[in-house]
Amino acid sequence: MQTPYERQMVNLFKNLVINDEFSIGYNFQINSLKFVQHLNLKKLKLVHSQYVIPDLISDSLTELHLEYCQIQTICDLSAQQLKVLRLPKNMLKNINNIGRFKHLQELDLSENIKVNITPIKELEWLTSLKLTQVTLKNTKAMRNLTNLEELDISNNYGVSTKTIQYLTKLTKLNLAQTNVRKINNLKNLTSLIELDISYNNIGNICVLQHLNKLRKLNISGNSNLLNIYELRYLTDLQDLSFHSGNYIDLTPLKYLTKLTHLSLTTLNPNISVLRHLIGLSVLYLIGYQKIGITPLQYLTNLKTLVLQNSQIYEIYPLRRLTNLQRLDLRQTNITDISPLTNLQLKYLNLEANKITCFDPISKHHKTVNTTLMENIYSHPNIIGYRTVFQFQPTVEDLILSKLMKQIDNSNEILRKLWGKRKIILNYPKMLQFKTQKILDKMINKNRNVSKQLIVLFERLNENQNQ
Repeated sequence: MQTPYERQMVNLFKNLVINDEFSIGYNFQINSLKFVQHLNLKKLKLVHSQYVIPDLISDSLTELHLEYCQIQTICDLSAQQLKVLRLPKNMLKNINNIGRFKHLQELDLSENIKVNITPIKELEWLTSLKLTQVTLKNTKAMRNLTNLEELDISNNYGVSTKTIQYLTKLTKLNLAQTNVRKINNLKNLTSLIELDISYNNIGNICVLQHLNKLRKLNISGNSNLLNIYELRYLTDLQDLSFHSGNYIDLTPLKYLTKLTHLSLTTLNPNISVLRHLIGLSVLYLIGYQKIGITPLQYLTNLKTLVLQNSQIYEIYPLRRLTNLQRLDLRQTNITDISPLTNLQLKYLNLEANKITCFDPISKHHKTVNTTLMENIYSHPNIIGYRTVFQFQPTVEDLILSKLMKQIDNSNEILRKLWGKRKIILNYPKMLQFKTQKILDKMINKNRNVSKQLIVLFERLNENQNQ
């Protein structure tokens, strides 16, 4: 027998025709999904709905996403045609009946810290599995999952790679922050295209020479790693992230001529090897001390360059990077930006430098799309051109400063509320309702401030054109 609430929801949706996808978010009052039973859905997404019981869902459903719904078991789930099941950030413990989903291909149980994953051994047809932060004590249950192509078990302390060696169809593997020390067991995973072994205790990467199909690799944060010689064999690599607190010989990088994305930090200030990587379109060099950037002048295909917190002092070599669109020079100790005169940038960040003259930028309309605030502040969420004031602030400057403070204050409140979201879920329903009202009010306030900013930028541009 239906409750008054269920009858109300059924009446509300009975005339609604949805044949494909339905998404409901942040509805704290929903406690049953019976009202969508008659909908011929293929995809259903439900986020932040308290104590959801996923019962009587349409048999036509092939994709189900239930996040922050405090689900503890999936034994009542009736949809037998599911191909994609995502249940992150719930309170799952029991998944004993998961083997009933004979068509399941993708499964996400991330951030269910008490879930027992043993029953997944029945899902031999799975192609994608995500188990981030689930207190994974052993991986034996995965040995039968020989059809897996994507596996993410990051943020699980003490994971063993012994079982993973049998998953030879893997193309994507994420072992970040698992306290892994050795990766020799990955030798047989020759189909790997993407591999993340960042922030572990790995000291030897010899096994990588056997994984020559790799296109994306992250080996950052392995303090025991003292050389990267084996990278020279990864000639198809397109994306590399390597951040280390050690002095590393970067010579092997010159063989990676197909690289388009590189994020690099080491104690070695000699980056001359980068001149060979002419295919780079995105480059991050963060946290270097007294680094010379002359080799960068040869990277004429660069579109994004981030030199944040690197002591470079001068940027003369950048004048040749005419394809550059995004440039981040925060905390780089630069004083002269004249080399940027002819660059057609869409984004520029000059925060925390000692620049005294902005004429090279403010007098050239080629940089009209540049997002630029004061020399000590750059706000990436505002689109528009800002001529930086050097001495006395104008009326527009004062208005802009006030509006930016309003946005920052609103965002700070939103961040605090989001950080307490799990506590809020346990509030009485009336208090939840009031909290939701506060959120809505803050969001609307930000919208109004954004409208005022747009008007202000129009005035600034008009003044500049005059």
